[in-house]
Amino acid sequence: MRKVALIMLTFLIGLFSLVASQSPFPRIGVSTIVIRDGKILVEKDTGHLPGRRLHFGESPSVCALKELQEGTGLTAHQTKKISWTSEVFDPLDKHYITLFVLVDDFEGKVNLESHKWVDLNSLPGPVYTHIKEISLDKIDSLS
Repeated sequence: MRKVALIMLTFLIGLFSLVASQSPFPRIGVSTIVIRDGKILVEKDTGHLPGRRLHFGESPSVCALKELQEGTGLTAHQTKKISWTSEVFDPLDKHYITLFVLVDDFEGKVNLESHKWVDLNSLPGPVYTHIKEISLDKIDSLS
């Protein structure tokens, strides 16, 4: 009887964990647009901008600065908020609000094994809608 109760309890905890992990709320991401000589920095394999999900209690600027340093090797001196988008990824049933920040004052060398500089109009790989919505003219006017 105890084994059956333990198995049922384990099953219920697992089921609760699965349901709890499916958040009905949008996730917030921060993407960093790094500009140098009219080009932007993207991940080599995916074409994504450097970025990640925003952690609880963290500002978008701090999130962008940390991810830029850890992911690319660059140290930014400041960020500028420029845009945001809201997208629902139907097959995954996920909703993301993405905050974009601009970095045009930085130092260090980019890890060219994982990142590369490209023109906005020739982004490689599968490009998410939010990257397509940002025009280079808009970025240039803000930098």
